[in-house]
Amino acid sequence: LLLYCCVKSCVADSDTILSCKVHAGSNDGGAKHKDWMTDKGTYGELKGGVNARITLGLTRELLMPDNVVVDTLASLRTSSASGGEQIAFEIAVGVNGVLWVHSTSPECIVVLLNDVKTTKF
Repeated sequence: LLLYCCVKSCVADSDTILSCKVHAGSNDGGAKHKDWMTDKGTYGELKGGVNARITLGLTRELLMPDNVVVDTLASLRTSSASGGEQIAFEIAVGVNGVLWVHSTSPECIVVLLNDVKTTKF
């Protein structure tokens, strides 16, 4: 089980408290509140896909606003840059260095993982 969530409390000699709920007015890194019943929530279980470890430096770069790699990948979803077909995929980047990629096409997953992992900053 791979879970995309927010750490609410992490204290020594105590259990870590995780949450999949975006609280109004909180600093959840820009996460948007969506209805969990529609399966369109910001946080939750990451079903399917592949996860890989990336360096923490690359993680920080990917989480920055206006990151060129993320912007380029987003343009692949919205344009017909790949021979007339749009590429459908999802990506989640955890501050712990875990990258999750999901697509219906295994070839797309491999290409996306390779593109992100070979990025040099």
